[in-house]
Amino acid sequence: MITVTPRACIEEIIPIGAIEEHLLERISALEYTLARMQERFDRVVEMFHRQATGSFYDHAMLDALISLLCEENLVNKDRLVATWQLRLAEKNEQDNFKEKLETYRQKILAATPKIVDEKFVSFVSEGLNLLASAEETQQGVRLLEKAILLNPENIELNFFLGEYFFYKEKLILAQHYLEHTLKYDNKHYLALLMLGVVSGDDGEFNQAKNYLVKALKIKKDSFLAHYALGRILASENQLDDALPHFKQALLLEPTAEMYFVIGHTYMIKGQVESALKHLRKAVTLDPGFDAALYNLGAIYLKRNLIDKAREHFRAAYEINPIARYRNALRARSGVQLPILPIFGHAKVAPRKIITSSDERFAQLIKRVLKSLTLAK
Repeated sequence: MITVTPRACIEEIIPIGAIEEHLLERISALEYTLARMQERFDRVVEMFHRQATGSFYDHAMLDALISLLCEENLVNKDRLVATWQLRLAEKNEQDNFKEKLETYRQKILAATPKIVDEKFVSFVSEGLNLLASAEETQQGVRLLEKAILLNPENIELNFFLGEYFFYKEKLILAQHYLEHTLKYDNKHYLALLMLGVVSGDDGEFNQAKNYLVKALKIKKDSFLAHYALGRILASENQLDDALPHFKQALLLEPTAEMYFVIGHTYMIKGQVESALKHLRKAVTLDPGFDAALYNLGAIYLKRNLIDKAREHFRAAYEINPIARYRNALRARSGVQLPILPIFGHAKVAPRKIITSSDERFAQLIKRVLKSLTLAK
């Protein structure tokens, strides 16, 4: 009224004295509202302060308790920290999964025909909600499997189920849905990669190579395709063919695992200097890499560097107290210890060739695939 209506018009409609009274009332109401907001803000600040103080005391108590337990040798601090970090990672992963489910739902429904079956929408929505709760996951999966029966050509739902079963290590079901994904989209990059890993670990090497080569045609700088192909070729004792794939994978993902794999390959080929170079780099990147420490110890032992060899064997044994490392500590000078069987051999161990039945390499593959899924 003050900024728009001319004063002459206001005076014609409202007497001058009434305007001042009206403004005073409005200002008083505004002051009262601001005072109430200030009181609420002060209470919120006080609540945050109390919470921060309480968290500080809790943290101090836990820190003192951990220190006391470590002093009494009742708790291994490194393992405690590792376990705590793992729990945090699991919680973050679960939270991220819940956030992704809405994106999955939109993709799945967008991939349906224009005429959408109401039952299909209901099965998908309810199934994903049950998966998010982490309590009724089996029922959620059943609903999604009912949904795929209503719309078997839905690429996104086929891939979602294939990916879900892949990470749950139910590989027969994963293979079924991933193959259906390729049936309707033969250039689905992630489905090709997952099927390559599943087939390779199942001993179906020709089929695995076929999937992985197709994945490389789609994306030449595919770390996982190069890595998996290298593992299969190495298991077939084709080390000269495997090395270029490993080296390319190393350029794409310079991890301790890749330095170890290349060092291990050189070790089998008898190229000791190249093996030492890569194994040392693996230990530099990850001092807790017990297999790399063992391999370095084996090389030093063969060179009669007894103290250096036992230092590495002891470090490996402290990280992972298995019989192989314990026996290595007792080995005599100049003895050539058996090489770790990380590649296996197609005629002897046709299963788990790519993941090596080793949690470290299995986690590497899952980590790379999950990053690719997030990018997609």
